[in-house]
Amino acid sequence: MKIITLVFLMFSVCGLVAQSSRCKDMPTECERMLCEGNRLAMDKKFQKAIYKYTAAKTCDEQMTLRVNDGILNVYKLIEGERIRADKQTKIAQQQTRTALANDLAYKAQNLLDEGDRTKAFQLAAFAHRYIDYDNHQATRVLHNAYYYNDHPNRQDNSNLQKSWNRNFIGHSKGVNAANFSPDGQYVITGSADSTAKLWEVSTGKEIRTFQGYRVAHVANFSSDGQYIITQGPGGNVLLYEISTGNLIRVFQGHRGAINSANFSPDGQHIITGGWDGNANLWEVSTGNLIRTFRGSNSAVNSANFSPDGQYIITGSADNTAKLWEVSTGNLIRTFQGHSYQVTAANFSPDGQYIITGSADYTAKLWEVSTGKEIHSFQGHSYDVTSAKFSPDGQYIITGSVDHTAKLWEIRRRKEIRSFQGHTRTITAVNFSPDGQHIITGSWDGTAKLWKVNTGKEIHSFQGHSNDVTAANFSPDGQYIITGSADRTAKRWIIDNNKLITAPHFLSHFTPEDIKVFNLFEILLQIKQWEAFLKKSDPQQILAMGRYLHEQVENNNNPDLFKGLYNQVVQCYQIVVINSGYSIYQDELVKIYQEWSEKLTKNDQIAEAKQKLILAQELLQSPEHSVQLEIIQQQLQQNEKIKNK
Repeated sequence: MKIITLVFLMFSVCGLVAQSSRCKDMPTECERMLCEGNRLAMDKKFQKAIYKYTAAKTCDEQMTLRVNDGILNVYKLIEGERIRADKQTKIAQQQTRTALANDLAYKAQNLLDEGDRTKAFQLAAFAHRYIDYDNHQATRVLHNAYYYNDHPNRQDNSNLQKSWNRNFIGHSKGVNAANFSPDGQYVITGSADSTAKLWEVSTGKEIRTFQGYRVAHVANFSSDGQYIITQGPGGNVLLYEISTGNLIRVFQGHRGAINSANFSPDGQHIITGGWDGNANLWEVSTGNLIRTFRGSNSAVNSANFSPDGQYIITGSADNTAKLWEVSTGNLIRTFQGHSYQVTAANFSPDGQYIITGSADYTAKLWEVSTGKEIHSFQGHSYDVTSAKFSPDGQYIITGSVDHTAKLWEIRRRKEIRSFQGHTRTITAVNFSPDGQHIITGSWDGTAKLWKVNTGKEIHSFQGHSNDVTAANFSPDGQYIITGSADRTAKRWIIDNNKLITAPHFLSHFTPEDIKVFNLFEILLQIKQWEAFLKKSDPQQILAMGRYLHEQVENNNNPDLFKGLYNQVVQCYQIVVINSGYSIYQDELVKIYQEWSEKLTKNDQIAEAKQKLILAQELLQSPEHSVQLEIIQQQLQQNEKIKNK
């Protein structure tokens, strides 16, 4: 499939480039239309390209051959894009199945640890059989459950040690921020549900909930771990005391949302950046606004202290970064050179340099003392979302909308690694405390761990069922915390010798479902069934449909199998029609056919015909002609039976 895609793209792009190379010698209006069509096609604006080609053909009929070549190349490009999109869709579906199977495997292992071998086996078997046959976590739990009585030391779990770590479940909307406390004992999360939550790492227990406002993009610890800051209403910033959960200070001054909020290295001050174009410096002990740094009317996207706390760097939507002196509030220098907004701005560990990332696809290295642009790192093909120094200050890591992260060496001013593996925008990049590893988070729902000196992907953390929005190392480098739009944060454990990680995941089934695992009976309760269909992922619904389908195949009770078939069809309709997973359409057609056969055997001919008509409606494209013919034959047969 990959080779086919490359061939399509190679020939079509080559054809367009060849035509475009003649554009310099095309003075007429008609020829300019043709060139414009080529340019639009290469920019993937296919519909507009075809319009231009058609206009060129109408303008000059002698250009018909060249126009037809251009249109053919456009259709080749479209086909290549379709193949590539199909491949990415399959990858995303597999990632979702993996997350769902891991979720059930984790719960099965917990049941096994509690001594309930039967329920553990049922849950793991369901994950293995109906969701992800090749899932090694489900297979491992199945093995443990099967040989449960062969483990003499079950009481201390010595033979059943889980490699899973902690899952922090409690937010009702996506998690936007997730950070460890300085001592690594706690995690703070900020969420779109207007709260920040404090969690105990060792147990996964929620300690406190701090009320915020709207979307909490900010949730950070002070350097001594005694306080946290998060967003409040009306552009305010809230300071909470961790030990009591009390609201200590409300920092009022911004007009609009907060993009950035950070403690100074000594914990005595806070710098905030907002949509109102201001960066505000606050005193923690009093809550007083000490200074306002204002360089323009454009939003401040990033605001950070220098390592010694004497300076502040801001990155702004006005395409600049600015250096401010904390003690006086003076603007020391403006770093100009980006052609689009600055998305990230950070100091080097020694405070002598600044790295900026921008939506102009570049990252730039600046000298603090002179304001000189030392180098512009060019290599990304879309916006740079993150840019940070390594702990030793010798390297820079950048993340981008182009699905890649890149490692740059400062001394040689060149790209030395490109970390490729994500399939969507990279939202977070960070070095481990020892600088040996890099963690990346992405909208593709995964976080990936990379080895700096080789560029090798060590592990892909697959478990979130939605975008990963945050990814950070613990202070000791032994753990990783991720936050996701799936409403959870997860802690992952790292073994430096042999990386063994496994999460446990968002609760797709309720605790009641797990404690009394008789899924068949649960699903017959209408209220729970409807809630399940509303809250669940399409892949989970598909798995449930397959499970119920197997039950109904082995059941000939007319009163019962009608209800079961209805639920099976409901599952498949949500997956195929509502969610657009057309690859499962054939399964739904077969279910309608089976249902029709059972109805026919019970002399319910009218209903049997209705099911076949529903199947027929799904098969209206030419590639389903054989299936259509079979269904039409079944309909004719039903008519004969009805007439008799």
